[in-house]
Amino acid sequence: MNSSPFLLSPDAFLLAVPELSTLLTYSPYESAWGVTDEVLCYFNCVLLGQEVSATGWESYLGVPTRWIQLLPKLDHHREFAWPSLDSFENTLLIYLQKESTWAIRCEKDCDQVKIESVVNNFPRTKSLIGEVVVYCTGGGHECPTFQAQQSRG
Repeated sequence: MNSSPFLLSPDAFLLAVPELSTLLTYSPYESAWGVTDEVLCYFNCVLLGQEVSATGWESYLGVPTRWIQLLPKLDHHREFAWPSLDSFENTLLIYLQKESTWAIRCEKDCDQVKIESVVNNFPRTKSLIGEVVVYCTGGGHECPTFQAQQSRG
């Protein structure tokens, strides 16, 4: 197993996806002590994050919705199948291009600054995700706070 490439993480970095999406795969995490109740999320066999519950937000996208805590938020000391930074970022971006409906929320410090709203603007979303990845590597970049949504009917 690789070690986590992330040194920092924002308070929140979540992806909302349609529950019925067939693009993602989910699998329970198997630690050295056996299968856990943690459900990991993959796209094209690359780990993107861990499914989390979001009480009250189960239909956030207008359809039954799953919430994924993205990779920089996972416990950096766990022996996950950590992808490289480039692999994580590129895989996430490819997934977002293929999925018709999704939302991403990133907050460096929850409820502390105004949230930039990005709707149906993939180039801006791509740029913001790149900024988050640089921040999470300790690259000295400020972490953006944003809510990005895409809906292609």
